[in-house]
Amino acid sequence: MAANFSKIHPRHQLGASAAPAHISLALLATATVLFFHLPPLVKQDAPLAPPSLTAVADPVPANLVYPESLDRTQYALARHLSRRYRIASEAAESVVRITYGVGKECGVDPLLILAMIAVESRFNPIAESEMGAKGLMQVIPKYHWELFGESGVDKSLYPAANIRAGTRVLKGYLRHAGNLQAALQMYNGSDWDEGNHYAQRILAERARYLQVVQTAPTLLASLAVEPGRDISRR
Repeated sequence: MAANFSKIHPRHQLGASAAPAHISLALLATATVLFFHLPPLVKQDAPLAPPSLTAVADPVPANLVYPESLDRTQYALARHLSRRYRIASEAAESVVRITYGVGKECGVDPLLILAMIAVESRFNPIAESEMGAKGLMQVIPKYHWELFGESGVDKSLYPAANIRAGTRVLKGYLRHAGNLQAALQMYNGSDWDEGNHYAQRILAERARYLQVVQTAPTLLASLAVEPGRDISRR
């Protein structure tokens, strides 16, 4: 079934709300560690544990190609995200790998995708809003269930599945709206906002990431760090 991108879905606010109060801090910590601990290449025979800790088969898209390792600019970007959003270095590297894979597959700038994740969920993989938006990109499963497959399993909280679905939603809005700012406003459900405030937040965040990427060689040389070292405490 094709996704209906012409329908604007309500969102209660810009970005994501905090995770529900009934989710304990212990579950959040455990889920995040399990959720982001990806090997260099995701394989079908090594599924990831979902935040709900429910065992399911093939929790990530099997045909999505991830970078085998981060190059220096991607590593600098992961380091920036780790420090700015106080997430573990492995989590930052994993989400960068996923995002670059999805961006290449969908033809969307990975820096734009990362900026949307930052604004939507602040890189919290189990964030959920009062309107039912879930995961890193705050996708509403009931409107976009077909983007998660037809297995009957809710994969909206898996990072790779969520990022892939959110990016495909944006891609659909781009085709429908014809320009990036309008597509971003549609994604947020705020196309009525003539000031395009949501889009401006996304583009400003992307600009910061672009600066990180452009200055990566100098930055890494000054810190004397290489990929694989702990980047969350520097």
